[in-house]
Amino acid sequence: MLKGIRHVYHLLLATSWLVFTFGQAMLYFRKKGLSDLSLPHPAPLNHQEKKRLKHYFYGTAFLATLFCALRGRSRNNHERQRFSNLSALACFFDDLADDWRAQDDASILWHNNPEQYGAVADERGLSLHFLKNVHETLPPIHANQFENCLHRVFNIEAQGRQQTHAQVLSIQELSDITQEKGGSSVLLFRCLMDNALSDQERAAWHLTGGLIQLCDDIFDVWFDHQAGVETLALRLLRNGELTLLESMFQTQVSMTYKAIRASSDHHFRTGTTVAIVHFLVSITRVCLSHYRRTQKKLGQLPLHNRHVMVVDMERWPNRIEAGRELFRLSPIDPIKSD
Repeated sequence: MLKGIRHVYHLLLATSWLVFTFGQAMLYFRKKGLSDLSLPHPAPLNHQEKKRLKHYFYGTAFLATLFCALRGRSRNNHERQRFSNLSALACFFDDLADDWRAQDDASILWHNNPEQYGAVADERGLSLHFLKNVHETLPPIHANQFENCLHRVFNIEAQGRQQTHAQVLSIQELSDITQEKGGSSVLLFRCLMDNALSDQERAAWHLTGGLIQLCDDIFDVWFDHQAGVETLALRLLRNGELTLLESMFQTQVSMTYKAIRASSDHHFRTGTTVAIVHFLVSITRVCLSHYRRTQKKLGQLPLHNRHVMVVDMERWPNRIEAGRELFRLSPIDPIKSD
């Protein structure tokens, strides 16, 4: 009974943090999101670019919610400005890497050198502009960590090891890439916050990033299949190993919740932070359940069929199922409060 009350209590607090942070993000993006990018006059963004940037910015607002809930206060204006510029950098670099990789047969030469890569591949110079904006206001205590994470994310993207024309990767290699890409990306954004980062918190965010990346890959199986991007989720589903994917997902969930709970002595805050992650975990379980029902019905998963493979969380049946998952207590008690 007490466990269930704690579970609901932290979920309510998590909901409050999500509503508050996303509300602030919407107001900020509407009023200052573009102006804080300090775009050079000859390089305005077109409508499609603004739309994509908005999508990326709101995506990073989820990370901001996690960081703020754990430290116990919302972002200040400088932190929001950094998030806006790093979101823009991530948005433009993703497109840049996809376009340039097809032309560049020697991406290994760009190892640990995103600045030179941007100077050569980005004719408009926007990627270097956004990176410069971040560097100018980056908290000195996070400078080295930021550069390290930036290089790790850049090397994974620039080398394109997950492209189907690249070398065949093992399950372990794909799992390592998922963890490294997601973990380094989340830590990269954590470096934008003013408060110090302990070793325990660093470990927690690295695991959280790996979990978020795995969740994204589970949802994006059809899109990655179409784009020729080999992810851990896609490989396992293609091989009919849904049970193994479910097991690996649950292991990542358990490790992440445990690491977050150990990241701070403020158990009240860690419980709420875990609950925020639990929102993402719950909707991902809806997706996995859909794959399980589809495989049982058809005998295999039709990876080429968008109508069957893409799980639309705008549909009320999926939302209701996600709500049930959200309030269902797990055997590992993910919303535990010490």
